[in-house]
Amino acid sequence: MISSYKKPDFFKQKGRSSDLFLLIVEGENTERLYFERLKAICGRESNIRIKTETTSGGDIDAMLRLARAKIKESKNRKNILNAPFKKVYIIIDRDRFLNSQIPGIGLKPLQNAINSISKNKEKIEIIISAPCFEYWYLLHFCKQRPCGQAKLFKLLNKHLKCKNILSSNYSYSKKEADTKRMLEKFFQETDISIAISNSKSVTNQYVSNGDDRLDRDPCTEAHKLIEELELDKTK
Repeated sequence: MISSYKKPDFFKQKGRSSDLFLLIVEGENTERLYFERLKAICGRESNIRIKTETTSGGDIDAMLRLARAKIKESKNRKNILNAPFKKVYIIIDRDRFLNSQIPGIGLKPLQNAINSISKNKEKIEIIISAPCFEYWYLLHFCKQRPCGQAKLFKLLNKHLKCKNILSSNYSYSKKEADTKRMLEKFFQETDISIAISNSKSVTNQYVSNGDDRLDRDPCTEAHKLIEELELDKTK
């Protein structure tokens, strides 16, 4: 039951805002289930609106078209409960775009989408995790930078089992039932402020080294989204 979850201090609200956000995620269970659970923990006053977009391997053009359509549609809303979206976030895994030759999928289309949003000054932001969103999970425990998804998952499994979030005879799984079960304990046993601090630290190292945004691996921009949502809640 949602009521049994321990709500982190990070999400204590000091006021109510009518601002609404839209999160567009890829077809995998990971991001969708994480933010749905996050929304539930935030409570009924949450201003997060979630839309799940299923794409064949991460079609950024389709996700961007959806974002623009939803913004346009939301502008026609007249009441405060369905106000226009303040901002739309597109949440993606970089590994889906790396070395792909499929039209609409690859680092070049991704960079083109980023440039288009910036040029048009749109209320859209692409949130990138490399190699995948699971690095955000890992940052709740440490700020190590494992090379490759296999090493990332091995380290994540170690920490999840150490915290008894996963039983010793289980391994991290992307399956919906397994992810839901894992997240129940994950939000109780972790501190999101640690993840934000670790994520900023890792990002700053890349920035100091002059690394291009799309070359930062492992890295995640999830903290930017989490912080903006928190700032909106504490006005």
